[in-house]
Amino acid sequence: MTSKDGFTLDTFMVLDANNEAIQSDRHDTIRDGVQLALMQDGKITIPVKRAPRKLMAFNVKTQVTFLPTRTGRRTLLELVALDMPGLLARVGAVFARQGVSLQAAKITTIGERAEDFFIVTDGDRQALSEDAQQALKDALFDALNDAQ
Repeated sequence: MTSKDGFTLDTFMVLDANNEAIQSDRHDTIRDGVQLALMQDGKITIPVKRAPRKLMAFNVKTQVTFLPTRTGRRTLLELVALDMPGLLARVGAVFARQGVSLQAAKITTIGERAEDFFIVTDGDRQALSEDAQQALKDALFDALNDAQ
């Protein structure tokens, strides 16, 4: 959630590699790592790694669709892509580079397929222009297709 004065509240559910709750003795380490990442000055880079070989057998084509909204004050983006490690990190990095602010998201994974919806705005908290939409679409395709 983003407040009117520019502060953001994010809630994360952190699970281990087996989709189990993280052991309580790791909570401080994870919290400290998140705080350190948030306090860094400058650009945060996301290492580009290819999708694991086992995901290469799946044929999920990246799709980026902009959908109309009731008020037209924000932009609704639907993203369909191969669910791979770092997918949301890549999407977030593209949003940051394009100056896109995330207002809300619904993340859904169905097997190897990620179907995500994002409500986004530009730096002035307005809907994205057609040019900004096209630039965002191109950047998402580049970032996600390079990883496959």
